[in-house]
This record gives sequence, structure tokens and C-alpha cells, in this order.
Amino acid sequence: MQYTDSDILNALKRGERFGYEALVARYGQMVFTIIVRIIADEARAEELTQDTFIRVFETIGRYDAQRTSLSTWLCRIAYQLAIDELRRRRKDPLWYGEDLDESVGVDDDYWIDAVNREAMLTQLEAAVSQLSVEEQNLLLMHYKEHLTLHDIAFIIGEKDSTVRMRMKRIRKKLYDIMIKGNKNG
Repeated sequence: MQYTDSDILNALKRGERFGYEALVARYGQMVFTIIVRIIADEARAEELTQDTFIRVFETIGRYDAQRTSLSTWLCRIAYQLAIDELRRRRKDPLWYGEDLDESVGVDDDYWIDAVNREAMLTQLEAAVSQLSVEEQNLLLMHYKEHLTLHDIAFIIGEKDSTVRMRMKRIRKKLYDIMIKGNKNG
């Protein structure tokens, strides 16, 4: 049986076990993915994923469904825990990569396009690696996780207009790095 987020929330508030199990089953992989991309350590990401759900269970009474969706609220908690972990470690910026899909039985034009695409991705990866961790994470949330700027603003605790301006500056900085070779944009 598929439960709605509302069903899960009501069960959590009543302390019913299936609410916890359904929440983790529905959002566990999403939370883990967000965290592991930020901290680049699978073992620690698993621990922080558990910490995220513990935090959710402890604070479920403060969740406001009128303000944001359950998944966005979870993302915010996961993001904050991961950023706290980075601050504790004082780790250098990380890079999250994405493999190209491999296809079988395609023509030569596809391979030429794939080589060009791979070269462009390599250039983009190099440019993104020059960004700060915070800038990388904003790009990841928007372009990889397909979160709206409004949801990102909620997750990182900023105003929508602030996130919109940051994204504009990040895109300009990437352009400068890729086209002009200028890190400082």
C-alpha cells in the first residue's frame, strides 16, 4: 500500500512505527545522495543519513506542511548536517561527477557527439571544481536534484532573491572560468 506524505506525517506524530519505516523507505536514498555528494564519504554519509532521520523524528512536531514539502524539509536537515560536517573537517572543496551513459549499437555520429560531450563535461567538471563547496552544492541541488530556487532557499535558510542572485553569480563565474579562464570572474 502506498502512503501519502500526509499519512506518514500523521503516523509519525502518533509515534507509529510504520510512519518511521515509510519515511525512511521513501526518502532514505534521496537523503543519503544529498549528503554523500556534499561530504564525499559514503560511510560518514550513512551515519549522517541516520542522524537526519533521528533529527526528523525528534522535531516532527515543528514541521509545517504549509511552509514546505516534507521532502524539502528533509533536504534542508540533510544539507545542514552535511555542511556542519564539512565545517568540522575543514575539508577542501569536493567534486561530484556524473558518468556518461554507455550505449550499445549506435552509429559513428553518436560517438563523435559523445566524445564532444565528454570533452565538454570534462571542461565543466574542471570549472565547477574551482567553485567553493557552497557554490557546487547550489548547482547540484538545482541542476542535478531539480530543486526549485524556492526550495533551495528554504533548505539553506536564505531568501529566494538571495538564492536567485547567487545562482546568477555562480553561472557568470562558471562562464568566466570556462570561456575566459578567469577563476575570479
